[in-house]
Amino acid sequence: MNLMKMPKIQTQKSKEPQNLQKKDQNSVDKEALPYRLRYPPLKSF
Repeated sequence: MNLMKMPKIQTQKSKEPQNLQKKDQNSVDKEALPYRLRYPPLKSF
């Protein structure tokens, strides 16, 4: 069972770097706006 799962994990890792970079950029852009809307800038205080 473990030997059968290992090749799948390796193939996923080979595809992860590109996907992670795209997800990180998208997640940062999507999280940055809500974060600014929820918490006002420190300068306002």
